[in-house]
Amino acid sequence: MQRHLSLITATLIALVLLVGSVPAPARADGPYIYWLNYHGDSIGRMNLDGSAQDGSFVTLTEGSEPASMVTDGTYLYWTNYAGGSIGRVLLDGSDLQEAFISLSPGSTPGDLVIRGEYLYWSDNSNDIIGRAEIGGSNVNESFMILRSGTAPEGLTIKGPYIYWASNSNETIGRAKLNGRNKDKAFVTSLGTSTVFYDLITIGNYLYWANFDQETIGRVKLNGKGKDKAFVSLGVGDGIVALARSGNYLYWMNVWSNTIGRVKLNGKSQNDAYIIMTDASGPGGMVIAP
Repeated sequence: MQRHLSLITATLIALVLLVGSVPAPARADGPYIYWLNYHGDSIGRMNLDGSAQDGSFVTLTEGSEPASMVTDGTYLYWTNYAGGSIGRVLLDGSDLQEAFISLSPGSTPGDLVIRGEYLYWSDNSNDIIGRAEIGGSNVNESFMILRSGTAPEGLTIKGPYIYWASNSNETIGRAKLNGRNKDKAFVTSLGTSTVFYDLITIGNYLYWANFDQETIGRVKLNGKGKDKAFVSLGVGDGIVALARSGNYLYWMNVWSNTIGRVKLNGKSQNDAYIIMTDASGPGGMVIAP
């Protein structure tokens, strides 16, 4: 009897080891690129290589002007610049809530970031940064009040700091997440521009999109090593979104309807890695499963 039980146990262990050694089936299409059609009022989706483009993956209310998007791995969240709200939808396109968080009249939510259990957004018309719990509660539209005329647009968080790009004076400011130690000119002279649509962190660097100068700049998190043209593009390429996947930095060009990419070391630049055939004024971009 004991020998019989030992044989069964050994067989079960062998089966467990065998099953554990079989690799999970790989996705045929890899991660998705989700993007916002600012003029088309929709969310698009495509494979990471640009195939299977669907510019109307999720249809939104006309005139909402979706601007920036993030994900927590379950939902996509985005700002409605004209609609004065933050929406969300499941990654498969279901459970659409266009006004998941409704903001006060006159609000113009721009760049959106996620950190832990909170969403943060910039409001360039009101010189404020808002915050709300990811479940939609505890909405604080004036979580951080900035100096009048700051016009914050690009927004990102790294470590204990929140950073914003100012459209009025070509600077990056930063403050502690508790609102203290504000430094409105942490990095200065980003380059002549009217709009810095996006600001992200990758490793030890801040990257910003210079819409008017057709460049992507970067600077170390300590404010040193500034490179205003880490990536230089052709005339007429308006950069509105940045994202990272693997060893590549991706960007979206609103005027040429393309997505470019470059290795994080600055090599292998491809300004038109993806030609967007089903886009209408593409804006925010997220790369996610």
